[in-house]
Parts: sequence; C-alpha cells; structure tokens
Amino acid sequence: MKGGNVQGLKGKQVLISMLALICVLFIILGLRRAHVSNVLFASSNNWQHFHVLQQLAVTNADVEAGHLHKRTECDYFKGKWVLDNGRRPLYSGNSCRRFLSAMWACRLTTRPDFQFEKYKWQPDDCTLPPFDSHSFLTKMRNKTIAFVGDSLGRQQFQSLMCLITGGTESIVADDVGREFGFDLRPPFSVRPGGWAYLFQLTNTRVVFSWSSWLGDVQVDNESDPFSSSALQLDQPASFLRDYVHKLDVLVLNTGHHWNRGKLLGNRIEMHANGSKELSKKLQVLRNAYNYTVQNVVKFMNNQIDHNPGLRVFLTTLSPRHFRNGDWDSGGSCDNIKPFGDPTNSKFLKDPVAEAAISNTKVQLLNITYLSQFRGEAHISKYSITGRNGTEDCLHWCLPGIPDVWNEILHAKLIEDRI
Repeated sequence: MKGGNVQGLKGKQVLISMLALICVLFIILGLRRAHVSNVLFASSNNWQHFHVLQQLAVTNADVEAGHLHKRTECDYFKGKWVLDNGRRPLYSGNSCRRFLSAMWACRLTTRPDFQFEKYKWQPDDCTLPPFDSHSFLTKMRNKTIAFVGDSLGRQQFQSLMCLITGGTESIVADDVGREFGFDLRPPFSVRPGGWAYLFQLTNTRVVFSWSSWLGDVQVDNESDPFSSSALQLDQPASFLRDYVHKLDVLVLNTGHHWNRGKLLGNRIEMHANGSKELSKKLQVLRNAYNYTVQNVVKFMNNQIDHNPGLRVFLTTLSPRHFRNGDWDSGGSCDNIKPFGDPTNSKFLKDPVAEAAISNTKVQLLNITYLSQFRGEAHISKYSITGRNGTEDCLHWCLPGIPDVWNEILHAKLIEDRI
C-alpha cells in the first residue's frame, strides 16, 4: 500500500515537472515572438503590408542556403493595356483642382467619352504593384522627390500629387516653394519657376522645376522682356546644381522643345564652352540635344558617386499622335482607337536617352513604348470653353497615362529599397 502511494507521488512529481518545463518553454517562445514583432512593427510605421513583414523575416542564411530564390528584377515596360473597371481612375479630375491644371483635367472639358480612364498597364512577366499613398509616403519619409523638365514632366508631377492626395484635401500638403527659390518668379514670366509641396505627415517633399532643355538657361538682359537667352549645352540647369544636395529621388525629362521653332520662339541661342560659336557638329540640333542630355546625365552620375542614396531616372520621350499634320498645321488625334499598332515606329524607343544612361547609375524610366498605344488619351480637340482651336495630341488627359508612369516609378523605388 505504501509502495503504491510512493509510486503515485513520484508520478505526480514527474507530471508537475513536465508541465513546468512546458510553461517555461512557452514563456521563452512568447518573449522571442514579442521581441521580433516589436522590431518589425516599429519599423513598419503601421502602414507596411503584412507581406512586407513576411519578407523581412527571411534570413540571409535562407538565401545563401538556396532555400529561396533571389528576386529577379521585373521589366515593367513590356506588357499590354487591360480593362480595370474596379479601380480606375485612381483619383477624380474634378476634385484634384488644387494640383491639376484645368487644361489637362479632361473631366472639366467638353470631352464626352472617358473610357480611356479605365485601363491599367499589365507587364508580361510580373505584376505592377498598385499605387498606395500611405506606402509611397512611408517609402519617402524624410525625403524629397523632384521632377525637372518640360510640360510632360509637369504632368507627371501633377499626376503624383493627385495620386498621393487621392484628389482630396484629406492629406495636407503645404506650399514650400520658397525652399527652392520658386517664390522669386523669373522676370516677365506668367508662372513661377516651379512648385514644391510638403506632406507633413511624413516630412516628404514633392517638387517640380521647369527646365525644358535640361541645360542651364541664362537671360542676357533681365530688364528686357524681349531679351535673348543663352542655353549652355555643357552645363546642367541651375536647379540641379543648386539643390541636388536636397534630393533623394530625381526624375528628368526633355525632348519636345528640341526644335528650331521652340528655340526661336523663346529667343534661345545655344552656347558651349562659354561661347555661341559652336562647332559644326553642335550646330546640328540633334547633336546638340544628345550632347546636352549626356552632359546632364554625366553630372548626375557624379552626384550619385558622392551620394549613393540618390536615385536618378531619365524619362524617355512621351510620344505624340498627330495625324494629317502637326500641331500648327491641322494635325488631329480625336479619332484614334486605343491598342492598335503604333502609328509611328520611331516613337517605340528613345535612342538619345538610352545612349545617355549607358554605363551610368542613372536609370531609364521607359514610358515611350507603353504610351505609344494610347493615342486616344490625349487632350485632343476638347477644351473648357468648347471653342475650336489647335488640337493637343502631345499632352495627356489627367487622370490618364502619366498615372501609369508614376505607378512604375513607385514600383522601381520599392525594388531599389530606397
């Protein structure tokens, strides 16, 4: 009887010891999980998606051991347009009036058809992440993104402002143009030299600076409204020289102002090496264009060497879709159907931009091919007043094609883990 009691007592002691051991193990595991969760969620700012947290949990040992394949870079620029009735457009052209020029907000014009707003770009071999305002601002916390270029660059800038805000006032953006000298309007100019906005939520700045040729333009006589100006082909725009140290992401574009009409209309004289006496080679406008873009890319590549965190993109040429003439000779685009064969094969690539970024750290934002298929999405003949005038088959309706350029830009920034 006593032996049975002793055995029963020993059995209880063993059981209690096992339960205690299990409890200790659960406590240890719980503490480790809490520690990992705290680290992950502290870095996510409560905005990162769960799959991002899962990716952070992958160790280098997993990759080195071959348990996981390293992610291959996606080619976002090869694909097709597909219908997306559920999510498009990404914002309202009616409500984003603070940032969107009325002449580009086609919902404010006499245009009757808006089917062009409902398509998204689908890459062939991967998925283009949907643009998410919170994700973008988190990615750009305490950073500045600037667009420098012509009116197509300004369209991309306005598109990004509307994408971030959703076309509403729910996300506050303060005008900080003074920080970049935009409070000092150029002499005799009807508009400032650029715009800059601060999203206080994440201390993110979004900037646009006018620079149609990307080279430095120096007015000969600022007191004379008809004064000529010198375009320095071998010097980058003053904004780039003066403010590059403030930038984290830079998007450059040029191209459509490189014609004799634009140069003469703006009283621009090309200079190189401090003189307007150009070599025979640079007197050829195409060569001057190449030379300028290459010099700007070289300058920015040197800046990246000094600041490895800087990301620079050169946007390829946005295609025009004038038919039966040009902008000043009756050209039109009001009857173009989407997704047909490109109407002009020379706009499938941008050899100037491709050559300029070769063997540099500057990246190509190749919007030419995907945009070529969307000739129906231009401003066309429609206007706010409804009066007939010159058709615009260069600029795009917003919301529209430039939104996709920014979706790809956002995806590239995610890949770069800026």
